[in-house]
Amino acid sequence: MQSNNHAERSDERYIIEQALLDLGVPPHLNGFFYLHDAIGIALAVGGKVRNMVIYAALAEQYHVSKSIIERSMRHAVRVTFERSISSLQTEWFGSFVDLRYDRPTNSVFIAVVAAQTRHRLAEAGRQSAMPDGQPKAS
Repeated sequence: MQSNNHAERSDERYIIEQALLDLGVPPHLNGFFYLHDAIGIALAVGGKVRNMVIYAALAEQYHVSKSIIERSMRHAVRVTFERSISSLQTEWFGSFVDLRYDRPTNSVFIAVVAAQTRHRLAEAGRQSAMPDGQPKAS
């Protein structure tokens, strides 16, 4: 059971990373890693967590201040949406902000990517099922 849980967490980490890369978040920024871990926290608690709780948890984990976490995330989101607006960015965030003039807040970014990751995980789970709908044996 534990190896199954580890595989699920590994899949989740990979899918979060791919989502961030697909959106164009520069992986060399500290904010990339903070956003990655924040999305993981949001998924772990069902998406209903305040940013201040996330910032505090990450600040403790990375041994930096909450303001550094928040500012690094904000910088990564800003750089992502300043470079260019992709069709994926428009698809995921277009109903939340007018991307021609603005960018999503950290909380919107985390919530949307967490929701999309949850959706991708569900799709991956369906793809790994046998044709009769039964999960594959591990």
